[in-house]
Amino acid sequence: MEINGVPIEIPEYPESEYLAIVRMPSAKFMRICKKLSSVGDRGDRDTVVIISVDKERVDFFTWGKAGTSTIFYTAGKPKEPTLIEEPILIEMKEKVSLTLDLST
Repeated sequence: MEINGVPIEIPEYPESEYLAIVRMPSAKFMRICKKLSSVGDRGDRDTVVIISVDKERVDFFTWGKAGTSTIFYTAGKPKEPTLIEEPILIEMKEKVSLTLDLST
């Protein structure tokens, strides 16, 4: 490929196979991270969130000076059924857990 007559190389990324995929609105994920980052204030240490996924639900967990907090969502069912919102979709081959650093 060329841009303005200058050849550029486009990197190729190998196909990845994931053990679990969670589909949720990005605004919902952002709210979860904000809530957990306030609980997870660990002073001089970073805020860490553990996300665990199984076939029925996704759990978000953190701990800090203020205590511990867990937020979970069940696949396909809105947590607040009175609201019109997209369901959480989980595709899973194997139960997985991921640790994220939410420090800014």
